[in-house]
Amino acid sequence: MTAKRIRLHGLRQSTVGHTAIGLWRHPDSQAHRYRELDYWLETARILERGRFDALFIADALGPLEVYQGRVDAALRDGIQTPTDDPLLAISAMAAVTEHLGFAATVSSTYERPYAFARKMATLDHLTGGRIGWNIVTSALDSAARNLGLDRQLPHDERYAVAEEFMEVVYKLWEGSWEDGAVVRDADAGVFVDPAKVHPVAHDGTHYRVPGIALFEPSVQRTPVLYQAGTSPVGRAFAARHAEGVFLSTYRADMARKLVDDVRERARQAGRDPESLKFFAIATVIVADTDAEAQAKLADYQRYASVEGGLARWSALMHIDLSTLDPDRPLEYVDTDGIRGMVELFTTLDPTRRWTPRAIAEFVGVGGGGPVIVGSPARSPTSSNAGSRSPMWTASTSPTRCRRSPSATSPTSPYPNCRPGAGSGPTTPDGPCGRASTARAGRGSGPTTRRPRTVHSGMVIHDRATVAEAGLHDDWPVLSSWTRPVLGRSGRPARRVSGLEPDRGRYHPLTSLKHRVESVSLLILISPFRGCSIERRHRWLHQQPAGSSCKLSG
Repeated sequence: MTAKRIRLHGLRQSTVGHTAIGLWRHPDSQAHRYRELDYWLETARILERGRFDALFIADALGPLEVYQGRVDAALRDGIQTPTDDPLLAISAMAAVTEHLGFAATVSSTYERPYAFARKMATLDHLTGGRIGWNIVTSALDSAARNLGLDRQLPHDERYAVAEEFMEVVYKLWEGSWEDGAVVRDADAGVFVDPAKVHPVAHDGTHYRVPGIALFEPSVQRTPVLYQAGTSPVGRAFAARHAEGVFLSTYRADMARKLVDDVRERARQAGRDPESLKFFAIATVIVADTDAEAQAKLADYQRYASVEGGLARWSALMHIDLSTLDPDRPLEYVDTDGIRGMVELFTTLDPTRRWTPRAIAEFVGVGGGGPVIVGSPARSPTSSNAGSRSPMWTASTSPTRCRRSPSATSPTSPYPNCRPGAGSGPTTPDGPCGRASTARAGRGSGPTTRRPRTVHSGMVIHDRATVAEAGLHDDWPVLSSWTRPVLGRSGRPARRVSGLEPDRGRYHPLTSLKHRVESVSLLILISPFRGCSIERRHRWLHQQPAGSSCKLSG
């Protein structure tokens, strides 16, 4: 039987507080270094040495000011404010790596497609075909107001704008310049053949773009596309466009329903449902022994900020949790926030009733996903194996350890992430798996990207090494699921008071290894030092420890 494959990404936002709220106060935290270029170069080098497919960079365009009606709580904990631009360090990181891909979060609501298409093409040129785009429609009123609107567009209207945005950028990336338009014929004095460059002639509801693309085709033409919408409208959008889909859920059985729904929508849209990769969230905490790992978790919980967690999730859901009874279960309401986040704590899990207090406790360390705790030496026959339903998210910062070999998969979605990839443009593929022409009256050129000969993403590892592949010191793991089969038995236990472990959420390491099929992992970058890459490399190859490395700094 063919071995299942996993794909590895690292995840980080250019800020102090992303998912691990309050942990910037930990003595070993390097979260404040997000402003330093060296921090990002170290991160990129470590991910490449660790054989990751890509670094995924999250973003937000406004401060979090829903909680208590002001930004104070978010500022105190550094939650997504201050934050730097996700795009500007990418070319520098590409210069110190050969195979690592880079996926940046950019909002279709506040960018202009003509200028944005050139930005991404430029990054694809400079990275040699290693750029990806996480498509978001934004969910913060603060962003809308600071960008010139009275308030943000309604939820479904944002997706309507995003649909036309995609139509325009597909035309610019895929249709304006033919293959071979750049001839570079010095003898004839012709750099570009004008007959092979075409205006996109787009005249739509939200955008009018009459002219040609300013840039020549890049290696991929269209970047690798990611999307995180889990509302019905968001799922439909993902089914049409995304190659990687992020899931807002903490249980595998709930993830399975979302995956099945999006795959069915993709099938109806004429795509291969199995071509979509799905990412869920979890945190992995490891140490040399189980006891040390549990102690590490307890140490982190001391720094977790309850108020910060409420501030972050108030903004995500567009519900001021400070105004609600902390012990009264939430009920679903339509908001202009991230509806998948509202569903997460209301309707997705019929076995659980979430209160504001329980949410604050739950998101303290894991950011909303299960936490997997233990040592790499735990016996595969542990009685706990298979009794839980883990999923992934992550967060760790660069660590200075001895070098380990770098390798990339021949199936990486980024063309030049593959060994032996050529330098010239390839035939890119598109989310719909075929080229298509514009609808009548909407201009010329493709409205989708062409099929990829290699699916996006990512470094490949055998299923047997799933647990080891993601188990970094303090690297929460965000995984892409081809088929979520975790959690066939067992349910999360009731939360206990305070920040004590939720026994349905904190899982032994072996439960991950024995219950995962076809998982691709996206690892967040945490703010801590350690020997993560060396340990992971040993686990992947079942080798003895060799020499040890020391904590940096």
